[in-house]
Amino acid sequence: MTELIALFALMGITGLYAVAKVMRRERRHRAESADGLLIELERTEQLRRDRTTYGSNAVHNSPFTSGL
Repeated sequence: MTELIALFALMGITGLYAVAKVMRRERRHRAESADGLLIELERTEQLRRDRTTYGSNAVHNSPFTSGL
């Protein structure tokens, strides 16, 4: 019974460590100021525009144009 309690305690500690590591990593990628947030939003919007402009659907669904 003691071994089982020790096993669950070890698993719990490992789980808490993993959650803390993920939260710390997630916090690192967030902007910390208003200017950083604006830059991040602008970057996200630019990525969205690039996906709709240069994505495979946008490229392959355009009409065929030859130089004739």
